[in-house]
Amino acid sequence: MQSEKEKLPFHLCIVSQWRFDDLDSIPGKPISEAIRLAETVKKVVFVCYNEEGKYLSKRLAPNLFVYTVPLLMSNSLVHTLKNMLTQFTSMTSFLCKIVEQHEIDFIRAENIILGGIPTYICSKLSALQYAIWLAGFEDRVIKIRYGDGIVSKIIQGLFTLLRKRILSSSEFAVGVSAELLEESKMYTQSPVILTPNFVDFESFRQKDEYDAGQGLIRLVYIGRLESEKGIDILLEAVDMIKHRDDFILHVVGWGSLLDNVLNASKNGTPIEYLGKKPHKEIPRVLFTSDILILPSLTEGMPAVILEALATGTPVIASSVGQIPSVIRHQKEGILIQPNDADQLRQAIESLLDNREMIRDMGRQTRKRAMDISGKYMAFHRALFKKFV
Repeated sequence: MQSEKEKLPFHLCIVSQWRFDDLDSIPGKPISEAIRLAETVKKVVFVCYNEEGKYLSKRLAPNLFVYTVPLLMSNSLVHTLKNMLTQFTSMTSFLCKIVEQHEIDFIRAENIILGGIPTYICSKLSALQYAIWLAGFEDRVIKIRYGDGIVSKIIQGLFTLLRKRILSSSEFAVGVSAELLEESKMYTQSPVILTPNFVDFESFRQKDEYDAGQGLIRLVYIGRLESEKGIDILLEAVDMIKHRDDFILHVVGWGSLLDNVLNASKNGTPIEYLGKKPHKEIPRVLFTSDILILPSLTEGMPAVILEALATGTPVIASSVGQIPSVIRHQKEGILIQPNDADQLRQAIESLLDNREMIRDMGRQTRKRAMDISGKYMAFHRALFKKFV
């Protein structure tokens, strides 16, 4: 921990796209990171969203403050657009008040839509510098979720214009995948820097070595239940092998495809829905799982993969985004092509039929996670010291 004299002398505001139902659901990944950042800079103010329509606040440390703003969401694209206009107005207004109240010197915004837009407007009103943290391809998510209709294309075009304006006005941008950075360089002359993702190694500790016995092999999916995450592909793959009696799939998350998960579990597929878990419970989920499965169609660098590796849990994941630079095929897990249920089925069965491979992979995963994310805080301290 840095002494007060060693802390960087500025106040940092983080505008996050994370969502908390209530402040009892923290700490979790973003708050664990904010706690570590509060050991590096003089003050950290963390602003995120709340799906219950509440403005909440909590002081987690003498120099760490957390606030939530109501999140307006809809499965209808038209309603989503209407809600977003209201969303940006309320978040921008709230953010400007927070900036003044806490004498903020610099803003870090996550992604373009939920973090970048209100930050950009606030920066113009408050004459503040900001940086953009890029975690995923939001335009691809829009296309996957809403299709190729005219309204969807208009939104994607508008998003491209906003991305150019927001990135070009930022002090610098940081992304968790090389592909994200290369695409972002088309829109800005500001520095664009590759970063590892944050992992709380104290919470995600190494679990006991996998027992390659004869019990059920516990597969787990952790993430949003949306089409871009490939949950429907996973359900299809598991349905192909539901005749087997040596595994169970646990599903953790929430989203528009929840009914698909529940219906599959009622139709004889060995699936157990564990509900929507606060992030502080994810270590326990991984401690009691043997294989994490993440068959996403698009990704940056999912934190849940690094968290699984940190606990000694092998991963089956799509070869998209930065995932292939983390998961080495047949070493820490198995890589598959996205949107291919049969290939996913083959990958699952290859581990169900070779329990020793699960154990051998699990022995080396934590070191891999440490090699990638172990220097995260030192990296960001140097980054802030250079640019802020």
